[in-house]
Amino acid sequence: MAKPIRHVVSATSAADFASMLGETAPTAFDDPIFLAEGDSWFNKFYPVGANLLDQLDLPKGCRIIDHSWSGDKTDDMFGRARIAEVAQYLDAFSFKAILLSAGGNDLISQIGNLLTATGNNARLDDAKLEDAFRKIETLLRTFAYARSGTRNAETRIFIHAYDFVTPRNAPVRSKIAGPWVYPRLKAAGVTDKAAQLRLVTELLTRWLDRLTLLALPDSPKYIPGFHVLLTQGLLEPANANDTGRSGDWEDEIHPTNAGYRLIAERLYNPVMRAVLAGG
Repeated sequence: MAKPIRHVVSATSAADFASMLGETAPTAFDDPIFLAEGDSWFNKFYPVGANLLDQLDLPKGCRIIDHSWSGDKTDDMFGRARIAEVAQYLDAFSFKAILLSAGGNDLISQIGNLLTATGNNARLDDAKLEDAFRKIETLLRTFAYARSGTRNAETRIFIHAYDFVTPRNAPVRSKIAGPWVYPRLKAAGVTDKAAQLRLVTELLTRWLDRLTLLALPDSPKYIPGFHVLLTQGLLEPANANDTGRSGDWEDEIHPTNAGYRLIAERLYNPVMRAVLAGG
């Protein structure tokens, strides 16, 4: 396979990005542009340098505005100040598609509080889970509403649902962050590895089910132009006893570059090329 094209750029404002384009080439404004908003799965400043956007393999000339940041939750991405920033881009440029990586940090940060009780027999609490899902969904709608008032009102949104994390004591290689799931479950008394895996797998599976409702035209929760990329089950799981790189995972919640490349090859590249072809 050809080496993925390095085409992701960051800019502080729409005017800054326009200036960067103008300096690149006189015809740059005619090139296909995608907008990416998200967390560390997208953000190129994630410490170990692994992210999904850098693994996309698109025709030469395509550009992606990376407006994501490591650690962001949906209220960071779609709060008032951030929405105002994104609105600059939505007003200034016509995007081929909008890519989102959102919701994972919200759920991970709450997992210990989403249980019916403490201990290895704990279950996910339906009422607490519904509240958590509803908050994320409301913020996704806030973003979709911001899009609707711009030249990108019909631009499609593609969001992924992460993959099945194995709770384990595996921080970022430089140990500046993480682990994320393992200590929260341990603090809730869930010490059995099988119980930990069961809970996080069910949480992410139910999140995918909820996201899917937002993409179904006959669903009362439908968001026009909203599409879900089925990323779950693609990656080789990590070993729960490993404290570093394992399977397709760099650390507890981030894939390796090879893992991200697999997701790109299976899902993102075909979808984005279809968008470029008018599909």
